Amino acid sequence: MLVLRESGYFKFFSILILLVFSAVFVIFSSFNFILRAQQTDIDKILEEGKKAYMDGDYERAIQLLNQAIALIKNKSTLIDAHLSLALTYFTVNQMENCTEQIKSILKLNPLFKPDPEFFSPKFVKLFEDVRKANTSEVKVTSVPEGANIFIDEENKGYTPFKGMLYTGKHKIKIIKEGFGPVEKEINVERTRENIFEVTLTPLTPQEVKIPPEEKPEEKKEEAKPEEKKVEEMPEVKEKYEKEGKKKSSALIYLIGGAIVTGVVVALLLSKKKEEGKGSIDVRSTPTGARIYLDGADTGRVTNAVLTDVKAGTHTVTLRKDRYREYSTSVNVVKNQTAFVNASLNPGAFFENFDDNVADYWIDDGTGRWRATGSQYRMYGNGLNKYAKTYYSIGPYANFTLELYLYDLAGNLNDRAILFRSTDTSFRNCYSFDIAVPGYYSVWKAVNENWYPIKGWTYHSAVRGAGNWNILKIVCSGSTMTFYINNTNVFSFSDASYSSGYFGMEFYDSSTADRVFIDNLSVSLSTAGSSTNPENVVPLLIPGNIKSISKIKVEVP
Repeated sequence: MLVLRESGYFKFFSILILLVFSAVFVIFSSFNFILRAQQTDIDKILEEGKKAYMDGDYERAIQLLNQAIALIKNKSTLIDAHLSLALTYFTVNQMENCTEQIKSILKLNPLFKPDPEFFSPKFVKLFEDVRKANTSEVKVTSVPEGANIFIDEENKGYTPFKGMLYTGKHKIKIIKEGFGPVEKEINVERTRENIFEVTLTPLTPQEVKIPPEEKPEEKKEEAKPEEKKVEEMPEVKEKYEKEGKKKSSALIYLIGGAIVTGVVVALLLSKKKEEGKGSIDVRSTPTGARIYLDGADTGRVTNAVLTDVKAGTHTVTLRKDRYREYSTSVNVVKNQTAFVNASLNPGAFFENFDDNVADYWIDDGTGRWRATGSQYRMYGNGLNKYAKTYYSIGPYANFTLELYLYDLAGNLNDRAILFRSTDTSFRNCYSFDIAVPGYYSVWKAVNENWYPIKGWTYHSAVRGAGNWNILKIVCSGSTMTFYINNTNVFSFSDASYSSGYFGMEFYDSSTADRVFIDNLSVSLSTAGSSTNPENVVPLLIPGNIKSISKIKVEVP
């Protein structure tokens, strides 16, 4: 032992302990880093999926959100991902897939409800319809009561339990002290009353394990023999004093190494000292956007002030139905207020009018426009004037607008889609018109005067009365392309109006004029290159009379 001490064994051992502690810490930190990196990747995929939806890239949104769902482990985040995917399927009218995503949410949380301030009434109604069809109230009692109940391994409190569960099979476990645990499978059905009673069996004294009391053994004091004091020789005394000092030094190294390691680990693992709190004043145009702070729903909508926010950099995200998601970083300083002023841009959407509500549409007040029969309809009353309605959210720049139009009369009256209007008066805009049967035209309004870009032209793609015509307008930069029943009929370039509002105006000449609109969708895009437009708009000759019924045309 003396040789080992003199060779620095204890010093080496203390350094070895320090290295071992450090290695364990590095491994622990690396493992946590990997987990955080994986979580960051999952969060990134989820956010990219949501952004793709807001940008109108629904195919990519569906791909990314499904990818995120396959990786997410956290229950609340998984619900958020399923909800985003359900909304995407809803927007592209894939109702079966949308319903499956809603079912996945209800399996995780039968009580979950989409926020009506953020989601459209139609989506909220669909969600509630799926809930009613796939959940049922369940009551579980036990004898005696007050037992801890677990349903599908989730602690639900104590019996009697009453709550909503997704229909199908569930595993329940009931535990109470002094009684044997009970595990069983229950089947929840919509068509019957779901009441389940469990009787607990008391444990026998032999089954109840009571650890014996342990008494510390009394130590008997042993008589110590009297020690004779022997005076050490000076050489021997000096030798032992040196050995004692070496032993003490080694012990100090050992203890010191452990203390240093402990301090390093404590410093690295400890959280940063709170640097104070501030607030964030969040405003948006328009107001009513849901506020998320660092990805978490605050439960507040703009305009609002978030208080007790930790000092540092935070991400503020705003979400509002029919608008693109807005996100920005903001630095919060102790005892100060940071400001977020957001201008929300219109987003993509799909409208099938199934709830008989024309969300965000404003008509001319004549009573001719009605959301009924799961469609948006214009009923003529013989006023010999246009019946106008417009979508109040805008402006839109680069987009694809598609709708289904059904003309019951087919009396060559003008059915016009107005777009890229500089304001909601539609004095300056473009217009894509059809007249059933057989005709289409394209116009430009300048201070309420109409100029023909493409005069009334016959095309076989236009279907007759009593048929659905699918009309599509693609705006990309200064180029505008028009489709009738998936046939490209015309394209032109003009930079007069780069963005604006859209609406519809249908000429009403009699009570026989009835036009139905359905499956209206808007998707967003970035400005692309020219699609070889037919012509660049020259100086136009005014055509104040736009309605084909007022113009002499030869019907083939």
